[in-house]
Amino acid sequence: MAEQRGFPSGQAAAEWRAKWTLVLAATLGFSVVGMSIYSLGAFFKPLHEAFGWDRTLISAGPTVYAATSLICQPFVGRMIDRWGPRRIALIGVVLSAISYALFATANGSPTGWLLLWLLYSLSVQLILMSTWSSAVASEFEAGRGLALAFTLGGSALSGVVAPISALLLIEAYDWRTAFVVIALVTGLIVLVASWFFFHSRLDTRRTAVATAQDAALPGLSLSEAFRTSSFYKLSFGIFLGYMMPVASLVHMLPILEENGLAPAKAAGVAALFGIFAMIGKIIGGALVNRVGGQLLAAAVIAIAVPGYLIIMSPGQPALLLSLAVALLGASAGGQLHMLVYLTTRHFGMRAFGSIFGFIGSSVIIAGGSGPLVAGRLYDYFGNYQVMLMVGIPMAAIGTLLLLWLGDYPEVRQARRLARAAAE
Repeated sequence: MAEQRGFPSGQAAAEWRAKWTLVLAATLGFSVVGMSIYSLGAFFKPLHEAFGWDRTLISAGPTVYAATSLICQPFVGRMIDRWGPRRIALIGVVLSAISYALFATANGSPTGWLLLWLLYSLSVQLILMSTWSSAVASEFEAGRGLALAFTLGGSALSGVVAPISALLLIEAYDWRTAFVVIALVTGLIVLVASWFFFHSRLDTRRTAVATAQDAALPGLSLSEAFRTSSFYKLSFGIFLGYMMPVASLVHMLPILEENGLAPAKAAGVAALFGIFAMIGKIIGGALVNRVGGQLLAAAVIAIAVPGYLIIMSPGQPALLLSLAVALLGASAGGQLHMLVYLTTRHFGMRAFGSIFGFIGSSVIIAGGSGPLVAGRLYDYFGNYQVMLMVGIPMAAIGTLLLLWLGDYPEVRQARRLARAAAE
């Protein structure tokens, strides 16, 4: 419970009253990251009709994104620890909006398509999870779990808005216009919110006083984190659990259409992914001070399994398909939140940016490689059954790894002291 961790009564509420605009800006900022991935399914058909591309090629973009993130995120994390997230975020919002709009210039060249994704992937590195979550985590203590839940809910917001908005824009205009409108509208909204409300304690590190205060922040250095088993259990557990739910999201529109839903109805059902991803984050944020984080993380990975089983069974009614999408959304959203929160709890804030630059790559790689694997399996087998089937053992292994993670370091230390005192 919050009181057991030493938080004064009302501290969480006070933090929210003072810093809610920061959470709003961070939530909107993180939503930009998901627009490219979550809207991609709506572009499968028009890109295939325009250029004859198969789903493997179209889905290769997120893999470029993942490979770029694997290389760049540790460096971005160091930049955050050194200079703070505000300036990095403002530059990143502008560059990512411009580079996303450039997808409208695709001309049928597979190489050109991948180069556009490389340009976008380089731009978006500055506004991934570590940028927004480091600011929020630095300003919240008692209310950190729920604040991070809303911040990372930005991806759920884009999961709701992106498929529907992309589909409507493509139907009303064309796919090129859809890329430009999504980029400019979301970029402008986030830039304004970030300019006025996005800040953190880390942004004051340029002063000697702030540097001295940062040196006293609790937690591990990057090298110390590398030497813990928790680093690897958390990274690999979330990677295995997150990969196929996100792959399912990117391919959700064609998956649902293959199950007999009309395109408009499929888009509405697919939007439940984002809604329940947000619900999964909020429930996790409300429970993290009451239930062990490893138990919550294991649970949100496991709930994806019945979702896979429902979608794998042909001829399911729309209501059951909606339930399956909701379960997959809650799983993906809950995992994202728990990864960030568990990183702050197991490794502290001393070098959060640097540590999360590595550990957060697990979801980036999963999110980037999952859609490609799903597209390749579809092109080879002609359906999504194998993809969904593979997700089940991956979720089982991820659940076991998170259970193996164990309690927070301070909880283990308290138990050791209690046993020593009893002896």
